[in-house]
Amino acid sequence: MKIFNKLIITILFLNSAIFGADTTTPETQFTKGVNQRTSCEVECPPFKDGFFGRIANFEFESGATTCYVYSKQSLQTAIGKVVNINQHCAKTMLNPESVNEINSNTNTVNSHLFTLKDKLNDLYTNAGTTKYVNLPKYMVAGLLADEKIIDIPTSITTNEVTLNSGYTNTPNLVSSNLVNPTLISRTVDALSNSVTFIINFLSSSDKILLSLKVMLFLFVGALSILLAVSEQTTKKISKLQNHEDIAQKVFLGVFSLIVFFFSVNKIETSTGQLSQTGYQQIIRPLMYLGINTADKLTETATSSVLRYKFAGVGVNLQEDFQALKDLEYKEKIKNKYYNELLKQCKIYYNTDATSHYVSLLNSNTLFPPSEIIYTKGIAEEEKRAINFYTRGMMNGEAYLTQNEIPAVSYCYQMERAYYNSNAFLSNLAFKIENYNSAISTQMENKINKMVDLTYKNISELGFVSIVNLGTTVMAFDTFSLLGKNENRQENYEYKLEEFRNQSGYDIQGFAKPEEVGGITGLINSATYEVLTNAPYYAFIPFSDNMLNYINRVFNPVKESIGAIGSGVGTLISLIPFKGEMIGKAVDKILTTGTNAIVDSIVGMLTIFLLKSIIGALPLIAIIGAGFLVITFYFLSVEILYIVIPFASIFAFSTGNLDIIKNLIKHTFLLALKPILIVVSVIMAIFAYDVLNSLNQVVVAGMFEPLFMLTNDIQADSGSGTFDMIENFTHGLGAGAILLFLKSTLLLATSFITIFVCFYLVFNGANIILDILGMRDGGFDVGGVIGDKVESKHSVAKMNTVV
Repeated sequence: MKIFNKLIITILFLNSAIFGADTTTPETQFTKGVNQRTSCEVECPPFKDGFFGRIANFEFESGATTCYVYSKQSLQTAIGKVVNINQHCAKTMLNPESVNEINSNTNTVNSHLFTLKDKLNDLYTNAGTTKYVNLPKYMVAGLLADEKIIDIPTSITTNEVTLNSGYTNTPNLVSSNLVNPTLISRTVDALSNSVTFIINFLSSSDKILLSLKVMLFLFVGALSILLAVSEQTTKKISKLQNHEDIAQKVFLGVFSLIVFFFSVNKIETSTGQLSQTGYQQIIRPLMYLGINTADKLTETATSSVLRYKFAGVGVNLQEDFQALKDLEYKEKIKNKYYNELLKQCKIYYNTDATSHYVSLLNSNTLFPPSEIIYTKGIAEEEKRAINFYTRGMMNGEAYLTQNEIPAVSYCYQMERAYYNSNAFLSNLAFKIENYNSAISTQMENKINKMVDLTYKNISELGFVSIVNLGTTVMAFDTFSLLGKNENRQENYEYKLEEFRNQSGYDIQGFAKPEEVGGITGLINSATYEVLTNAPYYAFIPFSDNMLNYINRVFNPVKESIGAIGSGVGTLISLIPFKGEMIGKAVDKILTTGTNAIVDSIVGMLTIFLLKSIIGALPLIAIIGAGFLVITFYFLSVEILYIVIPFASIFAFSTGNLDIIKNLIKHTFLLALKPILIVVSVIMAIFAYDVLNSLNQVVVAGMFEPLFMLTNDIQADSGSGTFDMIENFTHGLGAGAILLFLKSTLLLATSFITIFVCFYLVFNGANIILDILGMRDGGFDVGGVIGDKVESKHSVAKMNTVV
């Protein structure tokens, strides 16, 4: 009882310490309690005589001000830290009363984006008392000959999968403007009656397979009995007994034959019969469970991608938009504080002196990141400590002992915070403006139609529709069909130019995309476009075929222009004296000049199409690999269904009942395969996004030192005029080659992205199972083929490098 009382007292003590409402601060070695305020103040607690403080930090959300403590006898060295908490600051930040509620005009869009699925379940797939069967479940039911869902005899007779009276695969079309309403199902077309073919084959070959099973059983059974008798005779002679082992083997052997081998169900058809073992019927609910879970994951993944992509073009939920406005309000409060404190810092500190010493740290800020920095001494042989609390570093002697002046390191924090806050507010303003401009009747119609069709695909196609995410991402990223998406390359180049400006170096010549003005700028800009686009034509195998095709398309245009030019030339040739000569000249100029313009258009269109195709190829790889793994999954299900009896008799014949255990294990893994396929596609889309960003940033950064060197060569005057021209030409030529190589590398990394995306989808399930240590061969066709591909020398070598 005493221990229990002590435990209660301890809990009460901790509760009062953590959650207590006491706002008083006890007197400390340096302070006399806490300041009592009725409004938000950034200040230190009151100090005892002989001490003062400099502000080290302030947290908006908690209202806590941290101060360094100094003795008036030692102005440069902090001897401690104290904290003053003002609850009014936290209330101001956490409860922004000044933000007006946003009245969104996108209620229809919002409801479509997140509640349309429930609406579709009620309207699109609700068939009353009849249960709707989507594509994956329909496929597995056919492959496993589920007589509960499929009318097998009628399916064989009509050569089309026919569902029983309690099931349907024809959803409702939700529309009020249908002229001739009919029920349309794409599920049967997606399978092209291939399930009927499998059922027909199994029905026709059932007797052959049964006779094979009987022969195998008689052969294996007789042989097993003979071996068992021989084994027991040997043990009898040797006076060894192992009744338990024999009993266990006999029991498990008989059990495996009953469950996995002997038929417990027969379905009569027009072409024969279908015999099924108990295990063939047991595995159906497990397969359906995997499919249902994968369908739900597909819905979640699609919703997440849509929300992420819609937000990128300015379409947010009303609550998201309200949150943006709240963030903007709070950030403006912070920004104002940062700016005011930064102004005070410039009053207190000699920024010319501080920035001079900070520049020795290769930083472009006005203030240092710490109270004391270390630089090289005059002879550059030893470190030199620079303290900023001196007369030379501060603008007045009185400031040296003044209380609550921001510490120099806090001024550094405010300087960074102010610039980051400006960028954050600019980004918020861009998002809010995007939202305002995106919301229109036209945009709302686009979103409603796209989301409506997307969720209809999910409802009907189930997890098979996960590959549609590739085209969804393509609509936003590659073609910007729902609104302008920031061009990544342009954004990276812009930030790179800002990085150059902040770092204090410049890039000229062809390597700079911006125009520098005048004829030089025009030449640089044009050359930049040519050099960055040239690799897309030079190194893509099908570029010539595409150019020839587009040329053939434009040939009628050229011929029409030639006819017009010839007609104009004929009219001019009627003019007396020199008319004939002038007419021929005009004809030549019109035809040649116009053909040159058309050829330029053809070239630019070819480059544009090549870039678009290369940009979309990773997404196409995701779609193609998705089709493969889904097909292999269905194929694996059918192989498992067919080989179950033969696997069991093989286990019985060899006495190796671990085969049965592996059969159960791989049945479980096959049931998980739809879930793993969905996860693999999500991983591939993530990899696509990350690789694109990394490729742009890393490749752009790795060429910067080289561009800087070519710029220095151009700027080098040399020993004379000829040397100056030679250096300029050398630097310009090297810059042009490097720019071409940079673009070539960007193109090469795009092809790597294609391979990675395909591999992740095609072999992603195996990767996950390998990580979990759950895969060692089985009935998964995709896994077997994936292993064969992975064992190739080139792929294996690539994997070892990765």
